[in-house]
Amino acid sequence: KKNPFKKKPVSNVKSRIKLSKKITKNVKKKVKVEYFDKLVNSSKSYDLLKFLKKFNKSSKYFFIIGADNFINFHKWYKWKEIPKFAKIVVFDRENYSKKALNSIASKKLRKRDWEFIFFKKINISSSKIRKI
Repeated sequence: KKNPFKKKPVSNVKSRIKLSKKITKNVKKKVKVEYFDKLVNSSKSYDLLKFLKKFNKSSKYFFIIGADNFINFHKWYKWKEIPKFAKIVVFDRENYSKKALNSIASKKLRKRDWEFIFFKKINISSSKIRKI
């Protein structure tokens, strides 16, 4: 529902679900947009991943996070347990790669449990993407 380290989400859950479905409409066979927070009765990523893994044990999950959020990942609820349910994939963000790669989480998690993805940056904010 909301990043606990940000004051307020840019848009509400309903709007984000609608936008996610719009963005993925051409890849429906590969991407499915679902909202489970009410079924899980928690806004914690750990609880959601635990639920998903129990719901579908054979699926392989990836927990995608930006480098800016990975810096504070060690403050998340049961952060060390998340790799039990999903491989953590950290996407580089402008001016955050060095801090993320030297973060507490990067040092405490096993290297096989997470991967850092470097890529050519496009200078656009998530706020602008939401307005598309």
